[in-house]
Amino acid sequence: MDESPDPYVLDPAHAPTPFTADEIRASTPEGLVVTTATDTPEGPIRQRTVFVRCGVDDCDMESVTIDDAGSPVADARQGTARWVDLQAHASFPAAVTTRTADTIDHPLGRLACWRYEVGGEQGVTVFWFARDLPGMPVRFGRLVDGELAGATDVVAREAPGGGP
Repeated sequence: MDESPDPYVLDPAHAPTPFTADEIRASTPEGLVVTTATDTPEGPIRQRTVFVRCGVDDCDMESVTIDDAGSPVADARQGTARWVDLQAHASFPAAVTTRTADTIDHPLGRLACWRYEVGGEQGVTVFWFARDLPGMPVRFGRLVDGELAGATDVVAREAPGGGP
């Protein structure tokens, strides 16, 4: 019997990703707006990304840094990404990755997540992927002395028509 490869594993030496490219595409409607905030010593830096076109194989995005009122403070950047490339952002070497179930209190609410801890030359980076929101991690940052430092959180996720 011929078995198809696991769609969550993009590299045999890597841990499974939290979502497949198809799951990410299905969860990303055209017009989706995702806003992130990154902690810095000077205060949070906010980034707004709009998925302006979502096709079968790829999507076009526009990202801009914004102030607290939502006004752009820099020029917008446009880009195109294949869905499988977005999935690949969460493909980590199995030898230095642990994945556990976790529930976090978050700006988007109480979220059931997959928590990935990934070791590297710069230390351990932690990613939380909300199980019900296929796509980018809802929180990530480096562990410094056991504490999360420089965390980035998805602070808003607004789909056309008001869905998540």
